[in-house]
Amino acid sequence: MHRLGSASIPEYTGSVVRFIFGTHTLTFLVHSVMLTFAANSIDEFLDNLNSMHYFIDQIAFKSEMRGPTFQCESVGEGALRLHYFSHRQGLFPIVKGLVRRTARLLFEMEVKVNVVERSQERRKSGMVEHVVFSLEPDDEHRAGKRLAYKFKRQTRISGDFETRDPNLPLPVNLKDFSRIFPYHICFNRQMVVEHVGGYLLAEYGLGDKKMLKLTELVQLIQPADIQQLTHKSIMTYLNTLFIFQLKHHCRRNEVEKDSSEAFQQPLCLKGQMMPVNSGNSIIFLCSPHVTTVRDILDLKLFISDMPIHDATRDLVMLNQSRICQMELNKRLEETVRKLKGLAEQLAKKKEQTEHLLYEFVPEVIADAFRLGKPVPPRKLLTYG
Repeated sequence: MHRLGSASIPEYTGSVVRFIFGTHTLTFLVHSVMLTFAANSIDEFLDNLNSMHYFIDQIAFKSEMRGPTFQCESVGEGALRLHYFSHRQGLFPIVKGLVRRTARLLFEMEVKVNVVERSQERRKSGMVEHVVFSLEPDDEHRAGKRLAYKFKRQTRISGDFETRDPNLPLPVNLKDFSRIFPYHICFNRQMVVEHVGGYLLAEYGLGDKKMLKLTELVQLIQPADIQQLTHKSIMTYLNTLFIFQLKHHCRRNEVEKDSSEAFQQPLCLKGQMMPVNSGNSIIFLCSPHVTTVRDILDLKLFISDMPIHDATRDLVMLNQSRICQMELNKRLEETVRKLKGLAEQLAKKKEQTEHLLYEFVPEVIADAFRLGKPVPPRKLLTYG
């Protein structure tokens, strides 16, 4: 321990400093309010970290920085295992401190967080550090206790679904489902597309396509870490936002080869992967990856192409409203700046006018003119 005057400064290792930093970071986060309604349990909170990182980095700040990714898995009835992947080495103690602080502030529990494995992995985006944490709750939140739901989500299916005869047909057929989710893509373990949404079916002419592979239809944009798009790799990233770009233009975007619109970017779809049919199939529930009216116009989309329940409609209109407001504020600031410039020029002209006035007429008359008072006729003697 070093002494500086009468104060003593304790010696901490880099890992301890990062851990302490993590425990205090949550208090100063600008988006800490958003964390309070993120999830009802710790495992749900950890599963939503990737989507929150995407929103803050890509939508709120339009940042090119690649944030960490997380994967949370259940271990038995009363423990969790958190996988942390980052391109920045040695920052995992911050995560340990953040998880403990989050559990204390948001879920009112003490959680034991230990590092059980640390390794380096080569991924599509480069070398990443892979750290595995084990999480265990305190006694009040263990399995079987009243507050256990705060640590791990309840997976028990409600009685209505348990008692339903699985052989009974659902009231929603495939045609209805394709109309409700016009952009969805469902595929099996062999990555063969089984059915798609109504918009994709109509605009991309997929009705006659047989044994169409998912990789023949779309190109993966995010997650960037997936090297090969397989059923297994997708199942590993179920808690991550997926973005696909269609490999072909839709019919309404078909133009001549020499047209200026020939190289227009194809439609991108953003959404979530969900296993169905006992994991034998995966459905990609998604929406067009657009945030402004300009994005929609460039793709020749329309608001009516999105179902009313799709929040993308509101996002586009709210974002466009914000852009318009920013443009109005910019114009207002420019107008104020010009008015200030004119006011300065007017003040200079006034000063020059007064200077000329006092130069050619007597001071008494100039004062009267400047104050707007009448000047009675008088005879002035001039010498020359």
